[in-house]
Amino acid sequence: MKFSELALYFQKLENTTSRNAMTEILAHLFGEASGDEIDKICYLTQGRVAPLFIALEFGMAEKMMIKAISLAYGISEKEVGEVFKREGDMGKVVEELKTQNSKLKTTTQNLKVSEVFSVLEEIANSSGVGSVERKTRLLADLLKKVDSLSARYIVRIPLAKMRLGFSDM
Repeated sequence: MKFSELALYFQKLENTTSRNAMTEILAHLFGEASGDEIDKICYLTQGRVAPLFIALEFGMAEKMMIKAISLAYGISEKEVGEVFKREGDMGKVVEELKTQNSKLKTTTQNLKVSEVFSVLEEIANSSGVGSVERKTRLLADLLKKVDSLSARYIVRIPLAKMRLGFSDM
C-alpha cells in the first residue's frame, strides 16, 4: 500500500466522530493492506514504530520538527514557527507550507508504507552523538519525497499527536 493511500484513511478517521464509522474505516483499511503491512499500520496509527512494551521513542519535540520542516522546504525556522503559532498543529503547518510552495509539489514520490515506516524506525533508533542532526536530516529528506497530506501525518507520528479520534484500545 502507498503511504498516500494510508494518509487518506487517516484523514477520513480524523474527520469522523462516529465510533461505528471509525470501525468501518479501520476494517476497510486493514482489508486493503497486505499481511506484511498491518502491524506497521497499527503502530503508525498510534504514533509509534514499535509496541508499547518496547521502550522505543522518537525523542522529537516541536522545536526539532520546525528545524526539519525548515531544512526540507528551504524556509526559515522563523517562518515555520509563525505558521505554527497560527495553526497550533505541526501537521497542518507542514501541509500548508508544502501546498503553498509550488516547486515542492513536483518532488513527491509514491512511497510505500513500509518505506516510510523504515525511515521512521531509523529515526526512532537513532541515538548518541549527532543523533539530533541525523533525525532532523532523515525526516527532512522524507518530507521532501511525499505529498502534502502524507507530510501532515508523517510529522504527527514522531510527535505522537495523530489526532485520529480513537485511543490505543
